[in-house]
Amino acid sequence: MAGYWENDQLDRITPPQVKDARGTAYLRALNEIIRDQPITAFQVKEAETCPAEALPALIAEYSMQEFIDPELPEAIQRRILKNAWELQSLEGYDAGVKLGLSLMGMTADIEQWYRQTPLGAANTHRLTIMVDDVLYPDDDDGYFSPRQTRATLKMIEATKRQSQDTDLRIGVVGRSRSYAGAFPLTHTTAIADAVIDPPPVLGAAASMAVVPTTRITSIVTTA
Repeated sequence: MAGYWENDQLDRITPPQVKDARGTAYLRALNEIIRDQPITAFQVKEAETCPAEALPALIAEYSMQEFIDPELPEAIQRRILKNAWELQSLEGYDAGVKLGLSLMGMTADIEQWYRQTPLGAANTHRLTIMVDDVLYPDDDDGYFSPRQTRATLKMIEATKRQSQDTDLRIGVVGRSRSYAGAFPLTHTTAIADAVIDPPPVLGAAASMAVVPTTRITSIVTTA
């Protein structure tokens, strides 16, 4: 019965220490078992072309588990993996935070504590994120769904300097008066476009509490 490799090919790749009668018989039996398997599909390194089923393995191969939420859309996972080396090389720098968030369709502005007026708390920075893309369009809360928030925070934690605390603000472009809310346990401030009904943060009773007095109107932009 034919195998995946011809016998002479199998002999060439077999280590000498297992070329006894028992080892040869075992390898040839295994060769017949895998003859119909797409072996080359398991030898993937390219994020853009690997099968979707192989993405978790490729994420582990690149050591990108801390950057990529497993529920991220496939296209976003591939985009992050394609930039894995650059992202890891910038880990701990503002440029890394900005790159990681840009790969998820977000624009980040970082203001260090000593550049704030008045001065912020020492060894902190203010991170303002404008969300351009909804990662999970089918989620009820849109820009501020629990899954989108979790994926965003995961990327920030993976790329920022770990010794520095973050004052995090998240916003979207507003076309009119906007609703504002905050995630107090994560220090995440959220802005929701008023044209969305109901306002996503205020309507997320099952997910996060809201602080209605949070003053964040200064980071809302107008279309």
